[in-house]
Amino acid sequence: MPAFRFVQLNVFSADPLGGNPLAVVHAAEGLSEAQMAALARWTNLSETTFLLPPKDPGADYYVRIFTPQRELAFAGHPTLGSCHAWLSAGGKPRRPDVVMQECGVGLVRVRCDGARLEFAAPPLRRTGALEPEVLAQVAGALALAPADIVRHQWVDNGPGWCAVMLRSARQVLSLKPDWAALDPLKLGVIGPQEPGHDAAFEVRAFVGGGGYEDPVTGSLNASLAQWLIGAGLAPASYIAAQGSALGRIGRVHLRKAGGEVWVGGDVVDVVRGEKYSGLRNGAVLLRQEAFRRTSLSSRWRRTSGHSCARMLYITVSRTVPSRRGQWWRMTPSFFAPSASMARCEVKLKLSVRSPTTLQPSWSKACSRSSSLQAVLTWLFCQRFAYQVQPISTRSTLAMMSW
Repeated sequence: MPAFRFVQLNVFSADPLGGNPLAVVHAAEGLSEAQMAALARWTNLSETTFLLPPKDPGADYYVRIFTPQRELAFAGHPTLGSCHAWLSAGGKPRRPDVVMQECGVGLVRVRCDGARLEFAAPPLRRTGALEPEVLAQVAGALALAPADIVRHQWVDNGPGWCAVMLRSARQVLSLKPDWAALDPLKLGVIGPQEPGHDAAFEVRAFVGGGGYEDPVTGSLNASLAQWLIGAGLAPASYIAAQGSALGRIGRVHLRKAGGEVWVGGDVVDVVRGEKYSGLRNGAVLLRQEAFRRTSLSSRWRRTSGHSCARMLYITVSRTVPSRRGQWWRMTPSFFAPSASMARCEVKLKLSVRSPTTLQPSWSKACSRSSSLQAVLTWLFCQRFAYQVQPISTRSTLAMMSW
């Protein structure tokens, strides 16, 4: 079963649990487009990217960007995150100060010689004031009076953004969009912050077609900066805050230099591991390695996160030790607030044949859910042993590897 290097990053925040997460698969030429789309749906992040050999002789790598719904020609936080992942994996740019990324909109330059990565904003594909019917749709979807919108503009650099400016950041943060009324618009909303705030503006990004708010959006901030700086509505260098309404506070650093707008932000690693493909029916399995380790015994040292079932949680406790192995009681459950929540208890005996080989054997399996039992059966058939190790609030399933 082929393996692909996999990382999950956080972009536009130095806090691993802030900003906007991104999944990156390295050397993904062995994956079909259907498999890429399936993995993007599985991660359920705003974007998942796949690093490939460049097609353009001037590029350092080629990246494909997928949301759970579709492929994008360009997006901002995937650009910074993909570049960070490529450099961290040992990528060497042709120029020491600039990485040339190739994507659906062509070549995008990413500077890597400063305090943080920053990309050159691609040219706008559509500009100009919003049409009266579009402006009316925006006002209705946000429950705004016409006078609340002080500026408006098309700011499409690939994803299709339009934007409105309100009177204050407080007003921006108070918005509760009507998603059905906003469909199919992709709307950016911006308002000035109070004096003394570390950011000049507060930004929110509403995706009407998907019915969700993006935490921190590089492409939108890039096009907003092109509009605002060009119109004299923002200084040549400023910081935008985004994600505050979602509890995912991020900061986007924007500046205009040499006639171009540059968009920068912090990027931090959160998860590293391997992605396995080739499972039946095109399924995809991720084995994610956490950045902390534990020791259960002298034989078993590394602890890794395992995300085979997205909402599967397992609690594990050791029971009776024996000369030939250890017994474990495993209590898995699918996290679902309903009376039909699947639960079962499994006792698994690990018999040590050699320091590097473990042979799992069943002792007892009781389950009200055949699907859950099938998942566990498949896992155990892979000769994996599991031990509880909280990795984050969303993942408590861990794998012992040796």
